[in-house]
Amino acid sequence: MTDQTAASDAVKTTSLPLFYRQPQPLDRVRHAAARLLEPADIGFAATANNLPVLIEEFAHAGHSYPIVFTLGDVPTPVALLGLRDNQNLFLRQRDGAWTWAADTYIPAYVRRYPLILMEMETAGEFTVCIDGAAEGAKGDAMFAADGELSEAGKNAIEFCRAYQNQIVATVEFTAALKKHDLLEQNQAEIKLASGETLNLNGFLTVSAKKFAELPDDVYLEFRRKGWIGLIHLHIASVLNWERLVALTSRQ
Repeated sequence: MTDQTAASDAVKTTSLPLFYRQPQPLDRVRHAAARLLEPADIGFAATANNLPVLIEEFAHAGHSYPIVFTLGDVPTPVALLGLRDNQNLFLRQRDGAWTWAADTYIPAYVRRYPLILMEMETAGEFTVCIDGAAEGAKGDAMFAADGELSEAGKNAIEFCRAYQNQIVATVEFTAALKKHDLLEQNQAEIKLASGETLNLNGFLTVSAKKFAELPDDVYLEFRRKGWIGLIHLHIASVLNWERLVALTSRQ
């Protein structure tokens, strides 16, 4: 199934990814007028208090946000963007345009939208989809006048494919953390300057103690795969809790 030709709508949509409401296989006729988002079109992320991050993003995301892991069979690393439900502390609207906080990393999950690679009804087959519910996009056109993908469209699709490849690598990493019992459930009680107390729970972090006690053969395996640095980046990102508390107190 190609990216720019007519395609079936047989996409697995039993549980839609965050932000995506009407994913449709990208079609040169159906989506001839489709456009990519401009930086000011990211208001859809204003109520996301956390977003998935890939292991390739740890170095950048860890400078801006705490990185934690979700509960579940396959934990997902996420960047925390706010301490309250439906609160993104890093996205602001001014004069009708949305802007992310200056000098703060914007997760690839946001930059990928409205495109996404989705699995078809035939397991293991993926196709490039676009969210039919994405409204008001004013960026570069997906398709040129002749119906072929524009240069911007090609770059956006390549970005989606690279993102999907990194999902596989990220799942391998988090599965190994769980297999070796390195993740532990945490909770946090945060007191704001106003005196209000926020209780956060339902997230996982790597246990520094268990990490230090890894058997030598497992440690060497993690080192060969480049995972030791990722764990250190995750642990160091905890310093950004203070930033979230300060931003929340100013709201």
